[in-house]
Amino acid sequence: MKRFLLCMVSFVFFALPHLMFAQVQNGSVRLNVVLSQVQSLTVNQSQGQVDLHFSQKEDFRDGVDINERNHLNVFSSGRFVVKVSAQSDLVRPGGHVIPASTIAVTPVATGGITQVPGMTTANKVSLSPREARTIIKSPTHGTIATSFDVLYHASGEGYAMLDNGTYSATVVYTIEAE
Repeated sequence: MKRFLLCMVSFVFFALPHLMFAQVQNGSVRLNVVLSQVQSLTVNQSQGQVDLHFSQKEDFRDGVDINERNHLNVFSSGRFVVKVSAQSDLVRPGGHVIPASTIAVTPVATGGITQVPGMTTANKVSLSPREARTIIKSPTHGTIATSFDVLYHASGEGYAMLDNGTYSATVVYTIEAE
């Protein structure tokens, strides 16, 4: 019996721990977080048409402004640039034209995250049907939600010499990785 107890004690102290550790196995895995460039730019749907009314003589001399509140909403997971262009000059049926360059836009960060480090906005950028022009630039950071008011300004330059009516063009905003 002493031998049996001695064998059992020896087994418990020497063999059993080795058997228990022999059953434990380790494994490892490399965990990666992959951040992709994701960008979104939306125009406020209720502002799909912007009208600049010239209805007084001062309008033709001084120009007309309209501020579209929360007009653009920007998301970017990294550095970005927002550009604006006109698809054409402003045209009225019958072929009359107002040059797109007489219209300027100015964005102002007003909602969401407005203090993005390094982000700049341009003042009175003239529209062009030939090139997209930078109006917002963030060369160091993205933003998870920044909204912008956009001030549209029509100079009125030469407008008094044109036929009355509505002159139209499509304004296009784009976002690109910086």
